[in-house]
Amino acid sequence: MKNINKALILILCFVIYGQSQTQSEKAVAKIVSKLGNKEVVDIIYLSDVEKAKESLKQHPDFSLHSFSSDELFKVALDKVIEEILLKREAEKEKIEPYGYEIEEEIKNIKRNIAISEGLSDFQSKKVEEIFNEKLKQQNITLQELKDNIRKKIQVEKLLDSKIKSKVKKPTESELKNFFDDIMKVFKSTTNLNFGSDEENEFYLALSEKIKEAFGERVRYRQILIKPNSYNEIDKKKATEKALNIKKRILNGEDFESLAALESHDIMTAKNGGEVGYVFRGDLPQNIENVVFSLNPGEISEPIWIDMGCIIVQVIERKIAEKPKFEKIKQDLENILMQKRYMQEVKNYISELKRKANITIY
Repeated sequence: MKNINKALILILCFVIYGQSQTQSEKAVAKIVSKLGNKEVVDIIYLSDVEKAKESLKQHPDFSLHSFSSDELFKVALDKVIEEILLKREAEKEKIEPYGYEIEEEIKNIKRNIAISEGLSDFQSKKVEEIFNEKLKQQNITLQELKDNIRKKIQVEKLLDSKIKSKVKKPTESELKNFFDDIMKVFKSTTNLNFGSDEENEFYLALSEKIKEAFGERVRYRQILIKPNSYNEIDKKKATEKALNIKKRILNGEDFESLAALESHDIMTAKNGGEVGYVFRGDLPQNIENVVFSLNPGEISEPIWIDMGCIIVQVIERKIAEKPKFEKIKQDLENILMQKRYMQEVKNYISELKRKANITIY
């Protein structure tokens, strides 16, 4: 269930809030909860909610929702309340992470930095510099980051201890019914009726994932040549350079090496020009027509796009196939387990809210 916990932390958009505000700052809510025989009072300030709003905006799924200003404020405030209640409950249970768990989380952050920068050693000086720069950008110290991680792990362990045993593995019959429901959406997205807008969106998203997994797709790499300007002379030079690179590849030079050296597309150049998998409808028509007409290993003639001139090479092609239950059975089980886990988490948080005395000003 570890992967589910990590997904949960993203959904909660954890930003650990210190109670260091000045008395002059505007308070927006108060929580009174029990810690043993004592009452504990937590004051939520406007700056806490503003931090939560920024954290929500950074969440990958944020763009899928359209919030008014008031709605975003309410969602952010709710997240702060949830965090405080979970944090207090973890303290009540005397849950503490080990030191090595915190250090491993920091190492994982650095590993991700190394991957995103195309670096092989996450312990390199370059990665350390980028890591420290990101701390500055977030206006947070290393110790504050460690405190945030410690509290995040506390909540992960709390939820594991309270929720994990309640999540039941779906039966074969439940999985088949789940698959059948997804297939109904796969065939038609009209007249969805799964009980709520949230459930309808859930099944729509799953249907799109199935289409991606089984639809016709092509994996390709590219080299981009940007002209100095878009006059005819410079465009001709860029085309000639792209043709020359293609000739070099056909004469035995490596596409990936030339992409790293010659491509002006910074994001793909560091990965040998690889774009990854694309599906029909993902690309502009002029690129799609070419990419889906090539066989693996073939290289296109120069194609002009907004950014310049590209040549592409198809790495792999996969034809569309009919979704099969047995092929995605394990994935469906994981999704249902996660869905049930999240429902149990919602129930648990609702109970914490019911027991606490929460006042919103």
